[in-house]
Amino acid sequence: MIELLVLGAGFTGARVAREFLQREARVVVTTRTPDAIRLAGATVYPLELPGKDVLAGLRELLRPGMLVLHSVPLIRSGGQLQDPTPE
Repeated sequence: MIELLVLGAGFTGARVAREFLQREARVVVTTRTPDAIRLAGATVYPLELPGKDVLAGLRELLRPGMLVLHSVPLIRSGGQLQDPTPE
C-alpha cells in the first residue's frame, strides 16, 4: 500500500492528499489548522512550526518507503521570507 506524509495540508497539500486518498493510499497530513481540514480517511496531526519537539514528532510519523510532500509555506519574518521547518 502506498503511504504519503503531507507536511502542510493547505491548498496544494490537501489537493494532493485527496488524490492519494482516492487511490486508497494511507495518508497522513500535518497542519497548523486541524479544524479546517476535511480529508475523510486521512490521519491529521496538528503541527506548529517552529517547535522544540517538531523533529521528534515527525520521526514518529515516518515509515520506511513512505512518500513525503513538503508543502509548508514560507513565512515572513523581519521583512524576509524564511522556511519555518527545522533543519
